[in-house]
Amino acid sequence: MQHALVFCQIVVVIFLVFHDWVPLGKLNNIPGLRAVDTTSRLGLTTTISTLPFAAVLVASILLTSVEYTFASRAHTHFCRNETVSGPTPCTSSSTR
Repeated sequence: MQHALVFCQIVVVIFLVFHDWVPLGKLNNIPGLRAVDTTSRLGLTTTISTLPFAAVLVASILLTSVEYTFASRAHTHFCRNETVSGPTPCTSSSTR
């Protein structure tokens, strides 16, 4: 599931970077945009609008390998399958 989230974020960041630079049919109007903004202003605008999404993408990529210990502890706690040596993983019969 985390990989699907990262993939979708990559698609969004790529779209944000290129949607003012590459003709995408009815999704943008490149000649109209070039008539209003200079290339340097367009580059600055693209950078500013992309930075927050790129930062979240980098954080998501860095955190995909993190193990969520709280969730695993909560899962074993609700299994009611703890022994003296510690919690054991749930089986389908112990969750009922």
